[in-house]
Amino acid sequence: MNRFLARKNLLFSIMSCGFGLALFASGQSTAPSSPFSGSVPVIKRPEIGVLLKKEGVGEGYSLIAPPGCNATHLIDNDGYIVHKWIFKKRSGKAAYILPNGNLLHAVRSTSADVGSTLQELTWDGEIVWEYSTDQTTQRMHHDFERLPNGNTLVTVWERIPREEYVAAGRNPDTVPNNEMWVDAIHEIKPTGTDSGNVVWRWSAWNYPIQDFDKTRANYGDPSEHPYRIDLNQLREDTGAFNKLSDWLHINAVSYDPRRDEIMLSSQALSELWVVSRKTGKWVYRWGNPRRYGKGGPDDQVLFNQHDTHIIPDGYRGAGNILLFQNVNPLTEGEARYSSVMEVKPPVGASGDWPAPNEDGIFPPCEVVWEYNGKPKNTFYSPIFSNVQRLQGGGTLIGVGAMGLIIELDADENPVWKYRASAARGRVKLKKLEKWNSLPPAAPNTFFRAHKYAPDYPAFEGRDLTPKYRLVAAPPATETERLDTP
Repeated sequence: MNRFLARKNLLFSIMSCGFGLALFASGQSTAPSSPFSGSVPVIKRPEIGVLLKKEGVGEGYSLIAPPGCNATHLIDNDGYIVHKWIFKKRSGKAAYILPNGNLLHAVRSTSADVGSTLQELTWDGEIVWEYSTDQTTQRMHHDFERLPNGNTLVTVWERIPREEYVAAGRNPDTVPNNEMWVDAIHEIKPTGTDSGNVVWRWSAWNYPIQDFDKTRANYGDPSEHPYRIDLNQLREDTGAFNKLSDWLHINAVSYDPRRDEIMLSSQALSELWVVSRKTGKWVYRWGNPRRYGKGGPDDQVLFNQHDTHIIPDGYRGAGNILLFQNVNPLTEGEARYSSVMEVKPPVGASGDWPAPNEDGIFPPCEVVWEYNGKPKNTFYSPIFSNVQRLQGGGTLIGVGAMGLIIELDADENPVWKYRASAARGRVKLKKLEKWNSLPPAAPNTFFRAHKYAPDYPAFEGRDLTPKYRLVAAPPATETERLDTP
């Protein structure tokens, strides 16, 4: 009976969140003995798995965590799984391998949750820490990062009561269902296996300005207050400003230990922000000066970006900013496409971020590199996605909506491509309100993909031998099962 249950659990983990695929044993050309043997034929679909592998691909292992599933996988450059984590709760968005080999990831405690729960698992899958918030007032979401001191930075939606946002000068007619949620950053210090304290907090709600109602607080000209956020500058989508509960939509938080600073990405406002963790002050913003009443359409550089972060020391371009540009402006007749950008921040010799210039606009970052495919327009992801600089100077691009990972060498040549396979998990994201007007994402989406070098401390003494490979989705119907060659 125990053997039967073990096989049943393996089958469930593979079918529900192992991308739901047929198996290949390492070094074998036919399916090994498994719960699938004799029942599910191997169906090769060239669009799934390793699509390209050329000389120059960086050694290492890639982590793929599909949202809404019960498993996260670590794969090698041949597409073989070398390790996996299985968990009872369905995954949220972000997932990272810590230097000690633990997996820090987001899960959803119930299918009705909007916010996530932080969960840390050992290499063998034991839960060593779990932290949740009260969903009625605070909802963790999107991204987090473990700090050198052992605490964790996390993006959090905080609910603003109607009487508070009205008193602050927000036009109540632009708040659907009286639900307004503003982004904050919490630094969580663990206090037990299922608890933690907020020891540092930064909130966008501390920086309001409004020109809607002179009888309310925070009244003034937003163009004269570049270090504040216009309370009535609404989120933009396809040229129209929409009234949305998820007002700012911070989708990335990244810590720079050299400067003790935090970089944030506001997808809704198409800006990146820099906050001093030491002082708590907002010190820089860039990407779309129209958000503080300056410039015009030609001055907007960022468009719904994800994963803004500083390239760490020891990597090509150290100190520059990498980001995934989701939705680029188009000329008539051009197909939609995404790109990745590397920009040099305008930090002077003093090391300080510059103040706005005489025109009231923050000095811009300098774009030093941009890649949008060879040929152009070969990848597009209006949601999710990330970019990562690798050892040796290469770049990993996670095209989340396409389930596609692209690795470039230092000369921009694609040397590795991998397409994740369809996961069988279901993502039940009960929205704060209907902010997402995009079509449903493909079933093989992921929020981000990360590659770890073979000498990453987490792998010391670990078994990383290839186990099996996820190469194709199993037949969806009995007809396909019988007729597909």
